[in-house]
Formats: sequence, C-alpha cells, structure tokens
Amino acid sequence: MNETTFEIEVQDDHVETISQTRKPILALSELLWNAVDADAERVDVTIEHDDLGGIRAIEVSDDGHGMPRTEAPAVFGKLGGSWKRARRYTKGKKRLLHGQEGKGRLRSFSLGRVVDWTVRYNSGDELREYTISIIKDEPRRGNVSPETSAQPPLRSGTTVRITEVHGNFRSLQAEEAPEQIAVIFALYLRQYPSVRIFYNGAIIDPRAVEDRSEVKPLPDIETADGKTYPCELEIVEWKINTARRLFLCNAGGFPIDEAAPGIQAPGFQFTAYLKSDYFAELLAENAIGLADMDPAVDAALTSAKAAMRDHFRTRAEEQARGLVEQWKEEKIYPFASEPGTEVERKERQVFD
Repeated sequence: MNETTFEIEVQDDHVETISQTRKPILALSELLWNAVDADAERVDVTIEHDDLGGIRAIEVSDDGHGMPRTEAPAVFGKLGGSWKRARRYTKGKKRLLHGQEGKGRLRSFSLGRVVDWTVRYNSGDELREYTISIIKDEPRRGNVSPETSAQPPLRSGTTVRITEVHGNFRSLQAEEAPEQIAVIFALYLRQYPSVRIFYNGAIIDPRAVEDRSEVKPLPDIETADGKTYPCELEIVEWKINTARRLFLCNAGGFPIDEAAPGIQAPGFQFTAYLKSDYFAELLAENAIGLADMDPAVDAALTSAKAAMRDHFRTRAEEQARGLVEQWKEEKIYPFASEPGTEVERKERQVFD
C-alpha cells in the first residue's frame, strides 16, 4: 500500500484564519474534545521539553475508536464534511458531541508547524495503524502513510503530535495549566465521570476542587435577522485560588471563547459558562473573534453579568449569616442575650 496525498477543499487564507487562536489552552482543548468525541475513555496530554527547557513537542493521545484508513482522505479533505455535522451524539457511547464542523484539528496549527495524527483502529480481529501528516506551509495538502499492523499492548485510538512548536507557550507549561483544563472540562467530566484526562501524568479532576454550582436562566439571544437562541448561565465556584473566567459555550457547555467576567465578587473563585448555540454559529462562521462587536452577544453578556452580581450578592449574605452562627456556637458573639430595646435590635442588625 502506497502513501496517499489528499487536498483539503478550502482556500489557504480560510485555513490560516481557522488555524489561529488567541488562547493556546483553547487550541489544545480542541484536540481533547476530538478525543472524547471519538468515545475515548482516557486522554493523555504530554508536553515534551528540549535540553534548553523549550517545548519540543505537544502530544495528545487517546483510546477512542480511531478511523479506517479508507475514510481518512474524505474526513480530513472536506472541511465541514465531518460525520459529526449530522449528529448530536457520539457513535458508540452516545455522549454529547463538541465539534460539528471538523475545524478543531486545523486549530492545532496555531501551536506548531507540523502535525501528525497516528490512527489505530480495529479491522476485524486485527489492529491497524497509519499516520496522517500536514504541515502549516501547505495547509491544503495532507499525506496518509501506508497502513501497518499495530502490535500489542497498543489499543485503538489516535495520537496527535505537534512539532516545530511556535513558542514556549508559558500557559501550557505553568503549574496552573491542569487547573485551566479542569475549568474547561468541568461540566463535561461531571456529566461523564468515566472519562479521564491526564496532563503530564496528573489526572484532571474538577470534582475535587469544585465547591458548588448553579444554573441561571437568561433571556434568549435575539439576532438582527430575527433568530432566537436559548441562553443560560452556569456558575461554578471553586475551593482553590484560580483566575475568574467567563466562557462563551455552545448549549452543551463546551467552551468556544473567553470574555472578562467584568464583576466584583470579593472572596469568591469562580468560572461562569454562558451557554448558547449562537456562539457555536459564530464559531462555524469564523466570527467568534468579533463576538465583542456583536450587539446580540453584548446583550447576552450584560444579562450574564447582572445574573453573576445577583448570585454573588446572595452568596455573600449567606456567608455572613453562616459566620454569625459560627460565632454564636463558639461563644464569641458580642451579644449574649436577645435585644431588650429597639436601639439594641438595630445595633445587632447592623453588626450582623
């Protein structure tokens, strides 16, 4: 079997637009979403370093179902032609799908110049393996290697390896990187607890650091052409110190872009997920980067910020009441008896 070459049916400038991202962690997350969309139960992220401490390679490996070699040119060659487009759930385990346009794999070029997908799939009783290679210099041209027999203990799945990395990407090497992945995948891992994601060998477990969450219904997003999209906000509070973040998500809660929360909430560490399929539409049209100029998005963000302010105002009051009760139990509350006069009642009310 000879090497096969295929063409991606899209203009170079369009590929260049897709392969850009403002956040390296979101580009990396796209590869993780592709893995869980392939019904992976385990996904491993490995950041390999060179002798000078720079990043030699970024690798994402999963144990999903893989893909027969005969399907690879069609799947990779037609942007937007992915099987996902006609589905809402994965093929085998019926999980909610993240990607539907087939663009996530091209966003890997925002991380490095060369990307190789080594794919393993079950063909009858045999495990087969081949590699798809694309370089950023020729983004419309891909090569598929000859297929070989994969040897145990390998399993079906895909390993994506990005080399000739564009920079050191401090955000991917920081101690906080696993926490950022945890924040992005918190809703998904809560819904599908059998899925495990590892970052440089450490398991990502949002449940261990999640304090509480609450969903807030918001007004529908209304566009200039008269379309409406349901919208809601989920606020997750964390037990750990982490940057406050507001993600724009599709209706399933999969982060697509990020915006500033824009509120004051002293004493709370949180992530807010603004969920609507309108953001998925913007991503499909390559317009998500202009979301801050969209009146419909602006209205949704205004509603979200108002809901967050109300939420944390209520939470602060709850914490204050809890502190008063704790002081009473510990016998350090400054009022030993019930107020005898209106002045004493007012004084205690102000203190509380």
